[in-house]
Amino acid sequence: IWGSRTGSIHSCICCFFRSTGGNILLLVFRAIAAPPIHTMKFASSKSFLPIPVPAKAVHARLLSATDVPSWAGYLPKRLQQSLHAAVNYGAQGMFESTSSSSGAASSTHVVLSSQQEGNSDNVPFEENESSSFEHIWHLAQDPDGCRELQQVLEHAENDGARQAVASQLHGHVWEALRCPHANHVIQKCIVTMRPQAFQFIIDEIMHGHQGGSSGASHAARHRYGCRILERLIEHCSPDQVASIIEDIVSDSMSLSKHPYGNYVTQHLLEYGQPEHKHRIMEMLQRNACVAASDCYARAVISQAFLHGLQEDKVALARAILCEPGLICTMARTRHGHLAAKFMLQQLEWPDREEAQRQLAREEQALRSSRYGRFVAACLEHQGSASAQQVRVQRTHVGRGGG
Repeated sequence: IWGSRTGSIHSCICCFFRSTGGNILLLVFRAIAAPPIHTMKFASSKSFLPIPVPAKAVHARLLSATDVPSWAGYLPKRLQQSLHAAVNYGAQGMFESTSSSSGAASSTHVVLSSQQEGNSDNVPFEENESSSFEHIWHLAQDPDGCRELQQVLEHAENDGARQAVASQLHGHVWEALRCPHANHVIQKCIVTMRPQAFQFIIDEIMHGHQGGSSGASHAARHRYGCRILERLIEHCSPDQVASIIEDIVSDSMSLSKHPYGNYVTQHLLEYGQPEHKHRIMEMLQRNACVAASDCYARAVISQAFLHGLQEDKVALARAILCEPGLICTMARTRHGHLAAKFMLQQLEWPDREEAQRQLAREEQALRSSRYGRFVAACLEHQGSASAQQVRVQRTHVGRGGG
């Protein structure tokens, strides 16, 4: 297998993989991953390991490699990641990553810890100190690496360490926004860092998108991007995210009907400023029939009844009641029945009476529906309470007359 010609190496590896299921190949690659000298330490285990003689030649070949060899596709996934690290960051990076039990992420944690110990002040890292962080973006895209980076951000001793990690994400926000793993690292940066330190995330979302729609509106429609916007709404001051919120409010009707965008609109109703809530509620009032007929927008209506201003809630309820049969349609749906129950429980007369009248006409249909039965039970409870109140009043009047 140690022949000088690449073709023979490739043929031997393919043969080993097919005949042994990769077991022999795994042993061979572990020998390759040994340090090139007897005195080299592993990054996390702090132990010494003897080196097989052929690994010296492979080590030299990897140091000069500019691309991943064609035989890398036959390796187990963990070793493929280690080989990518060797090509991208040098063979020493691979040896450090393969020596720990959790792969490249664990050795990164060791490096970050040592950097934190030497930088106790809340100041940014110097240029030479940040050289150890150049592989952060690579780790952020890895399932294990992104978890380790989140732990580092969560338990860092100072803001400087967090900024050192975040600095390697500059220019990658839109890539991270679309990545199932890196988006969690971006969210953790927002949760753990000072708002001024992650301003680059806002700037890249607003100005880094190439497309017809605005950056915030486009990000809100992404299954991972909507989560990042939610964290920004939670942890930023209104002034810092003013441009993002303006884009969301301006496009709130379209976002409310989107499978992912509706979550951002709901979040803004919960955490936004009163003026933003009012503008969204006005939009729902103007489009009550369309919104109440959409499965995603109904969830926004329910959230509006929970967190909107009281006068806006009444206006929205009246807009729904003005459309014949609309409240009954909502009452039989997963999110709409919550809004129907609110209208029964929180509205004042005569609006509540009108809601009861419209629902009572469809009571049989409500009881045959999975969600409508909850509204029917609420309607029945209110009817019983009203009847009891009438009996008490009649008894009181009768005693007074006697």
